Amino acid sequence: MIKTFYSDLDDFAFLTTPHYERARVKAINIMADEFGQKFPALEKVIEILDSTDLIEHEHGYHIIERFPQSLVKTYQEVARLIGIEPRKEIEEKIFEIGMGPFNIEVYYDQDLMPGYIKLMDYLKGNGVKLGVISKGQREYQFKKINYFNLWRWFAKKENIYILPQKTPYELANIIKNPESTIFGTDSLDDVAVALEAGIKVLHVPLPKIYTTSFNNQLIPLNENYKYYNRVNCLTDFDIITTLFK
Repeated sequence: MIKTFYSDLDDFAFLTTPHYERARVKAINIMADEFGQKFPALEKVIEILDSTDLIEHEHGYHIIERFPQSLVKTYQEVARLIGIEPRKEIEEKIFEIGMGPFNIEVYYDQDLMPGYIKLMDYLKGNGVKLGVISKGQREYQFKKINYFNLWRWFAKKENIYILPQKTPYELANIIKNPESTIFGTDSLDDVAVALEAGIKVLHVPLPKIYTTSFNNQLIPLNENYKYYNRVNCLTDFDIITTLFK
């Protein structure tokens, strides 16, 4: 019987990916204006940005400045390849764009993921202890928790875990009773970590239209893995409740 459920936040409780994608587009548009007729193939710029972001991701995903730094480094690398000296004012403008997704105002008028309220109400109504395990910077994640009023389910701060990195050790240290606990996430990286730690995981990935995964490895699945295919953002979580009975 499941007694505890830990929820991820970004792209599980609420949608975050579009905020980053819009910033990427804005930054690339700045580069296009700056480079003019020397602007290279768009696919090449995106390739450099993805590669740079992956490196930054692996070295400091929890640092807010990681994302805007990736955009700036992309600008610098493209400038080098086409023989143009990067300008400080453009670097500052791109960095500011990259910080945009971390402004809580981008979430104004945004709702929780469809079905999330039903899922959490169902679990709470059936006596399941609820908590959060999320990766990021604590201050920023708590701003989103406050804005979306997640306290209606997570009554105690002791049940909120904001980690710089999710590792098997960290999850095992939090989840003391893995046989009666499920961790819900959209992230394939989180799935791999949870399964390695021997923890039951509910995988609810975003529709492919929203995702580009850093994790290309095949993950050995086992009985601790449960998958729910969210066909699109209007799909309800109703079917998930059957997994907890």
